[in-house]
Amino acid sequence: MGPKPSARRASASLFCCSSPRSRPTLADLGVPVLEQPLPANRITSYRRLKQQGALPIIMDEGIVSAVELEEFIKLELLDGVAMKPARCGGLTEARRQIEFVQRAGLWFLGSGLTDPDLSLAASLALYGAYDLKHPAALNGPQFLSGSILENPFEVKDGQIAVPTGYGLGVEVDESKLREMRVTDVS
Repeated sequence: MGPKPSARRASASLFCCSSPRSRPTLADLGVPVLEQPLPANRITSYRRLKQQGALPIIMDEGIVSAVELEEFIKLELLDGVAMKPARCGGLTEARRQIEFVQRAGLWFLGSGLTDPDLSLAASLALYGAYDLKHPAALNGPQFLSGSILENPFEVKDGQIAVPTGYGLGVEVDESKLREMRVTDVS
């Protein structure tokens, strides 16, 4: 089975204004990581959080290419990255970033941007190929309907099987695609 959805991740909206003293207690509450706990340009604050060491720091929106990722790693400001292939321009850049993180001995989390079928298939294939160790936050099936796949993804016990066919591992149902086509855009 493929990556599981994440149950808990603390993110920037929760921590921008909170006291640093509150962070160590989050680990006691079962929060496994701080995901993008601050805006990416708050370098000094990231350094303080990293020095505190209460929870692993995972970068998200602030990392769109290996360039930003390399800088954050060199500055020792993170413990990993939340990978979203759609955010970073596709599978090639996503692979580059995952390999960079793995070489640095850090980790990656799987995530998505409410991905429809083909984007979700790409994410599942990527995370499966790199043996994702942590639950993935892939909410496309939760919020989107109207699959264009011959065999739509099924969520079973919070998991989606990694596709095993050629390419992205899925086949598009051309008749479903035609049904969804918008012809009048006026």
